[in-house]
Amino acid sequence: ANPGSVQRFLSVPSITHARWVLFYSLIGFYIIINLCTFLGFVLYARYHQCDPVASGMVENHSQMVPLYVVEVAKDYPGLAGLFMSGVMSAALSTMAAYYNATGGMLYKDIMEIFLPNLRHSDAKQSAIIKAIIIILGVISVALVFVVEKLG
Repeated sequence: ANPGSVQRFLSVPSITHARWVLFYSLIGFYIIINLCTFLGFVLYARYHQCDPVASGMVENHSQMVPLYVVEVAKDYPGLAGLFMSGVMSAALSTMAAYYNATGGMLYKDIMEIFLPNLRHSDAKQSAIIKAIIIILGVISVALVFVVEKLG
């Protein structure tokens, strides 16, 4: 399970509430999957005769959505930038939630299990979790450069 899902399920008071969280999450995931599928159909309809990767317009297939947005929004100044800022905001908020969940779980799994006699105040726990999150962020940035070299 991913950290975001675990955090959602652990934050509710009962199993019944966790089932409702799962139900509503599944509805959201279903909507997102359908929107992504529809976007794939739109991209195929737009570029089925001219592959932007083969023609050199973009370097790889992951750049096709921004290319499509720029092409469609060229007559509307600022719309492409607004779209990209929305995508970046969504990505950053999701990453922040995952880092917070992962930091909390690592603290609980490592500090409380391997060092059970250590008792920290809430302020100390918060500082340790923030340090874990910073370390995770640095590792993530370093991995971006590694993945970039892999192609």
